[in-house]
Amino acid sequence: MSFVARTDLTIQTLSDRRVEISYGDHFHKLPGIALSILDVFGTALTIDKGHELLETRLDHEGDRAWLYDTVSQMLQHGIIIPVPAETDRTTQITRGYAAPRIHVVMLRDEARTSGYINALRETIKPDDVVLDIGTGTGVLAVAAAEAGARKVYAIEANSETARYAKALIASSPYGDRIELINGWSTEVQLPERCDMLVSEMIGDDPLDEDILSMTADAIDRHLKPGARLIPDRLDIYAQPVRLPDGKHEVEFFCEQDISSWEKKYGLQFRSLLGTNPAHTMELVLPQETKKWKFGAPRQKLTSLDLTQCSKAVFDKQFVFELEDGSFNGMLVFFETTLSENQCLSTDPTVVDENNHWLSPCHMFRSAFSGQMKIGFRYGISEWLDGVYLSGSED
Repeated sequence: MSFVARTDLTIQTLSDRRVEISYGDHFHKLPGIALSILDVFGTALTIDKGHELLETRLDHEGDRAWLYDTVSQMLQHGIIIPVPAETDRTTQITRGYAAPRIHVVMLRDEARTSGYINALRETIKPDDVVLDIGTGTGVLAVAAAEAGARKVYAIEANSETARYAKALIASSPYGDRIELINGWSTEVQLPERCDMLVSEMIGDDPLDEDILSMTADAIDRHLKPGARLIPDRLDIYAQPVRLPDGKHEVEFFCEQDISSWEKKYGLQFRSLLGTNPAHTMELVLPQETKKWKFGAPRQKLTSLDLTQCSKAVFDKQFVFELEDGSFNGMLVFFETTLSENQCLSTDPTVVDENNHWLSPCHMFRSAFSGQMKIGFRYGISEWLDGVYLSGSED
């Protein structure tokens, strides 16, 4: 029997690198690995096949240790559900990268798509062989062929998403130069090594789509020495913010709510203040944060040369000297270099209005004045990686 993730789920990332998954009146807290499980089961699979795919995607033994128990919990809670045998396969997949919506918003992000296409036109040389990982609708594979590539290998892991690419490639005049491969780039074997890699595997939380491990594998197994990459650099930044009125109160129990509830219900709610986590995280559109109050200049959390990509492990500390006032949030955003003349940024001061990427906004229980200290780590564990309050247990 095949199983698939429900399509009516609400997902909230928690401060301890766990997630809260809810539907209807059901709420369940699970390890962060649940996000990878939902992605894999966006396509109907047997449990054994799902385990097999997930094991190839996990880099940490700690993550593998949680895998079977988390899948079991998600089955018990009805987050992953059986697919009736008579269900038409083409109607099974409506979430994740198989859902049309994500491709609609990416294609509407003209700065993203045009930036990549222009970078391909600037970079591709005659007789190049190009590898496109995570081809999606296939638009970049077609653009690479149009720019003069002799051959394009377009890899797409999601079989339903690959249908979009197949249709687009077939309707283009360059279909004879593009080979669509349905599978994971870390598993497939190509008949030849490639001169260039193009891939848009930057997540809302910039490193959460495994761009580093995927790129390292491609350099090792699929690319020629000295191959060109689009993008070839990824810089991640953070900047302290003051959350808009009402946003902090949605995330935490606050004094105003406590006093109001005590008067309304005649009960003592003050103990709830002690249950607030040190911080939570929400994904926000960076263009909507332009009017927020920023407390200090941005700092670069990490700078990654993707052409020298290897398994990254880091844990760094940062101190922000705050301007007058108090600040209770930290916005994370990125800049990436596609070519000499093309770059993309989700920095709120320059981000395009049609940008589709969301930015992690870390919201802190306490406001800070004078200084704000954070840490940023990667490669430790799926649910520990990211921004945390320096000196806290988060």
